Amino acid sequence: MARMKVWDWPGTGEKAWFYGGNGFPLGFYEPLMRRLARRVSLSGLHNRACWSEAGAPGRGDGWRRYGADLAHAIRARGAGVIGIGHSMGACSMVLAQRADPSLFRALVLVEPAVVSPRAVRVAKRMPKWAGRFVKPVRAARDRRDHWPDGAQYLAELQSHPAYRRFDAEAWAAVAAHGTVANGQGVQLAFPKAWEAHNFFHAEAVLADVETLDIPVAVIRGRPSYFFPEPMWHELARVRPDFVTLEDPAFGHLLPIEAPGSAYDLISQALSRLSA
Repeated sequence: MARMKVWDWPGTGEKAWFYGGNGFPLGFYEPLMRRLARRVSLSGLHNRACWSEAGAPGRGDGWRRYGADLAHAIRARGAGVIGIGHSMGACSMVLAQRADPSLFRALVLVEPAVVSPRAVRVAKRMPKWAGRFVKPVRAARDRRDHWPDGAQYLAELQSHPAYRRFDAEAWAAVAAHGTVANGQGVQLAFPKAWEAHNFFHAEAVLADVETLDIPVAVIRGRPSYFFPEPMWHELARVRPDFVTLEDPAFGHLLPIEAPGSAYDLISQALSRLSA
């Protein structure tokens, strides 16, 4: 049976939980987590793809289940906390809050993967073979997932243009947490089969976001496939009361590639949500 994994960054402030994005081990966010621990007492849940003995993804695995995983972890320690999520993790937090309104007292959604209901319907009806025509699915399926050692894994990622803005601190986190040993070298800590699976099991959370009755902040980098400009404006239209902050110097990977900027934005959001 898969075993849930929680990572704690003890602090003296209010209790908060962090949940990361699809394809990213929780350790990729460690530079940001260390900063956030100055302000909150932080815990983070590893996505079940990274749990011990997780195996292959099943039919029931998806964003809603990941929200239920987080809710279970939070309730075991006490609800009424702050939630800070990135991408798929942010959306799973929204789904968890809709299922249990006592879970969070406030949410900070960083680059939430708010896709259109139509896109979700198409993805769920799409046969798996058609995934090769969908860029992020194709990228997940086609990527290499085994290396002789961590140094070769790191060198391969460093040559990829998607990660060109990563600084030394970000690369140190990637080197430390991106792979696990497999007896013959190393393999991805967040298996690519799970990453591809998650694109087929997205949820259209805009309607859920619209009905949230707790303080919410939304943070973005520049527009991207995962959080396009129309969705940013639609969020502003349906919930003009939300706190909104942005840093267009960075993209969807803002909390990983720019942990300092992400911390500043989250800190501003927390101050404004508490005002």
